[in-house]
Amino acid sequence: KMSLSQQDKADQYKPGSIRRIKLRNFLTYGHVEFHPGPRLNMVVGPNGTGKSTILCAICLGLGGEPRLLGRADDARLFIMHEQDLAEVEIEVAPFPQEQPHIFRRTIDRNKGSEAGRGKGSSTWYVNGSKTTAKEVREIVSQKYHISVDNLCTFLPQDRVGNFSGFTAQDLLLETEKSLSGSRHLYDTHMRLIDAEKELSKGGNETERLAERLQSLQAENERLEREKERMEEREQAEEQMHLLEKKIVWLQFDQVRDEAMQLKKDKSQAKNDYRQVRALLEPLEEKAAQVASDRQRAEAKFRTVDAESKRTDRELLKHNEKAETHFYALDDTIAELNQVDLNMKNAKRQVEVLNEKVDSLQTQLADYPSKPEVEKAVEDAKQNYQASKPDIIKTRNDLGRTKGAIHDIRDQHRQASERLKKIQDDRAVRRDRIFHREPKLGQVYQWIEENRKEFRRPVWGPIMCEVNTKTKNAAAFLENHVNYNLLKTFVVECREDEQFIYREVREKRKLPVNTILIRNGKLTDRPQMYSDEKMNILKQQHGVVGYLDDAFMTPDPIREALRHGAGVNRVLVGTDKTQESIDRHDLINTLTKRENGNGREGCVIFTSHLQQSFKYHISISRFSGEANESISEVSPARMLAPGVTDEQKAQMQGKIQQLEDDMEQKRPELEKLEASLKDLEANGQLMQARLVEAKKTLTALAAQEQKLKTAKKKLRNAEVTASTDMGDRKKELVKDMMNRIKNGLSSLETHNQCHGHMMASTHTMAGVKINQDGLIAAERKTMAAYQEKKAESEEIEEKFNR
Repeated sequence: KMSLSQQDKADQYKPGSIRRIKLRNFLTYGHVEFHPGPRLNMVVGPNGTGKSTILCAICLGLGGEPRLLGRADDARLFIMHEQDLAEVEIEVAPFPQEQPHIFRRTIDRNKGSEAGRGKGSSTWYVNGSKTTAKEVREIVSQKYHISVDNLCTFLPQDRVGNFSGFTAQDLLLETEKSLSGSRHLYDTHMRLIDAEKELSKGGNETERLAERLQSLQAENERLEREKERMEEREQAEEQMHLLEKKIVWLQFDQVRDEAMQLKKDKSQAKNDYRQVRALLEPLEEKAAQVASDRQRAEAKFRTVDAESKRTDRELLKHNEKAETHFYALDDTIAELNQVDLNMKNAKRQVEVLNEKVDSLQTQLADYPSKPEVEKAVEDAKQNYQASKPDIIKTRNDLGRTKGAIHDIRDQHRQASERLKKIQDDRAVRRDRIFHREPKLGQVYQWIEENRKEFRRPVWGPIMCEVNTKTKNAAAFLENHVNYNLLKTFVVECREDEQFIYREVREKRKLPVNTILIRNGKLTDRPQMYSDEKMNILKQQHGVVGYLDDAFMTPDPIREALRHGAGVNRVLVGTDKTQESIDRHDLINTLTKRENGNGREGCVIFTSHLQQSFKYHISISRFSGEANESISEVSPARMLAPGVTDEQKAQMQGKIQQLEDDMEQKRPELEKLEASLKDLEANGQLMQARLVEAKKTLTALAAQEQKLKTAKKKLRNAEVTASTDMGDRKKELVKDMMNRIKNGLSSLETHNQCHGHMMASTHTMAGVKINQDGLIAAERKTMAAYQEKKAESEEIEEKFNR
């Protein structure tokens, strides 16, 4: 074989092909370097080994934003855990006679805003020289025509939902962008769209111009009418100026006539003014005399009024003194009467208290002696205290027994609930799945809460909807179907798929996979083998059937598994099947077409002892030989039944044991309840006797206290009745005589003041009448004076004008 030189290999790369990828601290890769070949490159590996990481690095290294990957919006999230700096370096094959471009992007966890999307965390280099992200994108897109933002050329796993949501028009445009490096197809298409828009605008423009012409013609007619009105206005203004000049001459003639008349009036007013002034002087003298008389009358009235008010105050003063003496006289008389009444009441009180003391002594004689009552109380108290320990002990025993039974009932209830829960195998398995995949559980919860918003039923995730018939079937299905497909939700219309993508992935940032099964119906798919051959496989080689028959699930889920994993073309075998493979060349039988025209690949699961195996046979397209891949099947983890029969039986046994324990405790409980009832009845009897004895003792003490109080009141009443009240009566009589004397003296003084006040009132009335007459005369004189004065002023005003 001839080996190619490095230059020959380099020449095989087309311009823009990736020749080298170098990663450092990028997600799962600490330090790695890849050298893709010049043609088709495939990255193969189990789940979680970093296949998608390489695609993420290519996108970010060629200037792409994290949002294009559908995983995160911040580039710092792609830095390996517990590292601060990540680096992506990509070498791109150049055009002939040019140097290759090496793009390097470093991402620093400590740069960029904490609350932002880490835009400032990346540093860019081209061939070792520092540059900007914009320049890198221009080189990648314009020079090499690489479009990492076009889903037709670069489709990340997490953007499949976006791609499936493209309309036919969107898909056509994106395809045109990706087909030509110069984008001439896309640009030509856009020019055609613009030309069509311009063509449609042409017809609309003609109509618009016609409407504009009509509008301008109407405006011109309106302006012509305005012009005619303006000309008419100018003629009217000329006529108005001529009339204004004529008015001025007429006004002059009128003013000249008025001036001649005013001159005559002024002469007449001068004569009238002299006559009025001659009449005003006597009226002024008379008004001054009347005003002087009125002022003297007012001064005299004020003097008499002051004397009257002083007399009135003296009158009130002596009246109050008289009332005070007479009120005190009433109090003294009342006190004197009360003294007599108190002496009579004291004697009556002594008689009443004597009777009460005799009655209480009689009642006290009916009670037993105090020592007898105290002894009865002490005996009842001792008997009651003696019964308490037995009651307390029995209550404690009963409480412990009830507590034990209560605990057994709680355990029985919990065990019953646990048994009911584990009998719901699907719910147990769902809890186990969502415990391992919490975000999947959040998506499921959101779908459950919003089922009314969907147009058609939404199923899934698939792993929660499948019920396998055996443990082996669960292991076979979990081994064969891709884990991402098992996490997928099944929708029956495109609108529901877009709704989930928009609400869950875009708004809530939760990863979600969906698959569309139109109307949720099964499609007819041809069987891999005819019924005749299948019967032979079952009878002679122990084949059970297809994997499609090994589980129960709704039709949309089954269709999704047929479409995504081909479960209807996978065989399930037994130990006998494994023996046929080992001894009877069953693989050759399975791969041979029934029409004899070539061979075809197949997948079959078999068992041997406690182990299970998966045989995957593929046919080479070149040699036609069968390539056989054998892998051991691990027990199912996600699809395994939620609870085993052994666990169910164990829980049922526990419930039966708890029921037996409650039955054993029941006789002991009934015995303790009956004993406590008897002890409590006896204790209540003892307590009643103690209460009765205490009541008797309390009543005896109360009766003795009543008798003691009554005797004390009797002694006080006897002292009050024997007290001499004669001196007090003499003092009250003497005080009463003084009050009468002083009151009569105040009344005499009051009468004298009243006489003086009446005389002052008569004088005031005369002065007031004289004052009112003078005021009236003054008003009349002033009115005549004011009338003549006004007449004089009017004549003077005419004269001045």
